Amino acid sequence: MSMPSLFDQRLVYSILEFLQEVIQRKSLPSDKNEAVEVAVQVLRTAFDIDPKDENLRTGVSLSHLFERAVAEIKPEDVPEELKAKAEALKNEGNDCMSFGAFDAAVQKYTAALDLHRCPIYYCNRAAALSKLGEHRKALDDCKMALALDPDYCKAYGRMGLAYFNLGMYADAAETYKKAYELDPSNENFLCNMRLAENRASRQQSSTPDANSWRPAMNALFNSPTFLQTIYNLSQLPSVQSLMASLSSRSEGGDANQNLSAIVELVQLLSQTFDLQNPNIAETLFNAARNDRGNEGGSNSTGNPNANEKNGPDDAKKD
Repeated sequence: MSMPSLFDQRLVYSILEFLQEVIQRKSLPSDKNEAVEVAVQVLRTAFDIDPKDENLRTGVSLSHLFERAVAEIKPEDVPEELKAKAEALKNEGNDCMSFGAFDAAVQKYTAALDLHRCPIYYCNRAAALSKLGEHRKALDDCKMALALDPDYCKAYGRMGLAYFNLGMYADAAETYKKAYELDPSNENFLCNMRLAENRASRQQSSTPDANSWRPAMNALFNSPTFLQTIYNLSQLPSVQSLMASLSSRSEGGDANQNLSAIVELVQLLSQTFDLQNPNIAETLFNAARNDRGNEGGSNSTGNPNANEKNGPDDAKKD
């Protein structure tokens, strides 16, 4: 049986990198994310891929290669008759948008794209998808529009909106900045860029510090009161009895009995702290409560307009 070639392994390695990006973005439902994780394991096994093998890394992401390839595809030589039909379907899609029939609009724009792969149709479909809450799909359509027309500022604007609605505020700010550079007369792009920058700054400042518990822990274990409490606790007959019981059961003892003894010990510890020094637990968990409070105040994945008077403005359809 032949082994996978180095070329095949490098190609699959790039696919695995893309799938890992999908998993990390958490843009899919949890069950779909799990399916992608299974696919990663299957591909690694099938092609004998070692994720730590640097020889398989290409240094260029598969997404980037795909975008470049799409951008280099020459425009289709579409007959004028088909272009006219596609334009009529696009106009019907615009009418659907005006009436709030966003599903129907997506269908019309998709039908237009089947006839003519035009960046305007991708951008308009992105607007309809955003209205339906399909922000990841809207982002993909904006990328396709920009692959076909890299200077299409309205596509950058709608991409910024998609990033914003996905809670990716730094990306939104950068995208709105690009849109404004292409069209400095559009004040909406500038306002939306500043709004995204503000939200990105708040998102970064509200991220909990992984080491925020450490000062409280150090203070706790250096506290003479705490150490004295632990010593006094260890002298209690009930605690000594439980510890002796656990020690004797650890060698071939019943797991359920061991668990019961541990639970009993934890309950005794809790009662002792509550009676002798209830403020010790408060000292330990103050920092954690503060972090949770800050985190709860952020709005990184919810309604983008919840904490501002106005969210990003979308441009009109073409």
